[in-house]
Amino acid sequence: MYGYTFRLERILNLKKEIEDIRKRELSEAIIALRKEIERREEIESEISEVMDEMRTGQKVGWNPLRYISAHRYLSHLNAELQNQASRIRKADLEVNRRREKTIQAIKERKIFEKLRDRDYRRFLEKLSKGEMTLLDMVTTNGYHRKSTQMPEGVM
Repeated sequence: MYGYTFRLERILNLKKEIEDIRKRELSEAIIALRKEIERREEIESEISEVMDEMRTGQKVGWNPLRYISAHRYLSHLNAELQNQASRIRKADLEVNRRREKTIQAIKERKIFEKLRDRDYRRFLEKLSKGEMTLLDMVTTNGYHRKSTQMPEGVM
């Protein structure tokens, strides 16, 4: 690519940087979504443990206050589980939004890379045509010199 410069190279580099930023943002959103899902799983596990405790408590004979307390805690966990489901939906929407931005950034970068490739092919074509013209001139000059330097009696 000696002698070739793409006039939009700075813009292409900027598009690459934007794409990298969008990819980082997407990965951060995915990590946040995974954390929210893990939190939901923790809540579900806690609900399961409380339910098991309550079943065991019925068999053992808990006092009513402890049973009421466990039931209130279970209600609190169920409310938290619903709240967590809302957080997961929001995080999922954010992942989708950032995924769309990342896809758009990739498309924009690819457009500029295609422009660069086309421009480079045109450059090579011009270079090839210039070389052909130069070779034609050299052979024409060589032929012309030979024809003018021939002895007079030969023709």
